Amino acid sequence: YSKTTVLFLLVLLTNYTVPVMAQEQPAAEPVEKSNESKPVKNTFESIFLFDNQTTLVPAKGTFEMDIQHRFGTVNNGYDDFFGLYAPSNIRIGFAYAPIDKLYVGFGFAKINLTWDVTAKYAILQQMKSGGSPVSLTYYVNMAIDTRDGENFVNNTDRFSYFNQLIISRKVTDAFSVQVSPSWSHFNAVEGYVN
Repeated sequence: YSKTTVLFLLVLLTNYTVPVMAQEQPAAEPVEKSNESKPVKNTFESIFLFDNQTTLVPAKGTFEMDIQHRFGTVNNGYDDFFGLYAPSNIRIGFAYAPIDKLYVGFGFAKINLTWDVTAKYAILQQMKSGGSPVSLTYYVNMAIDTRDGENFVNNTDRFSYFNQLIISRKVTDAFSVQVSPSWSHFNAVEGYVN
């Protein structure tokens, strides 16, 4: 066969569709409904809402790599493409769900050359009927500043901690709300800025 014939056949096969019909399945016997309530699905579609955590904890066995980029200000207009290329913070993170309701991970951020470890545990899940009216997830993050030459008196001064209780409710299929009381702690803070 010539190259033109083969190419023509490939184009024909990839662009030509044939309608296919099948027989309908007979109606299945009715299944008795369980009184057991099921959790609400997809309160949020991602573990992040912008750069904040949501109550979503992925299913067991999920592995995820995230690249987070925080933009600069838009003050310089086109010169730094409205903040896209301005001084920014970038974090690369990896997380895994070893068991149901638990998500653990680590990451590295540009600012202060910060390494962090995280954990997220789904304490309560909103149920479709009965059960909990909200989802409740606990999120914890521990980070270490790894810059050289900084004036840390002790190595423990490099550590910081972040804790968060994330409470959400799926109100309708298109609308969910969330509130996240948080607590941060730094082992050392700057006494003054020169």
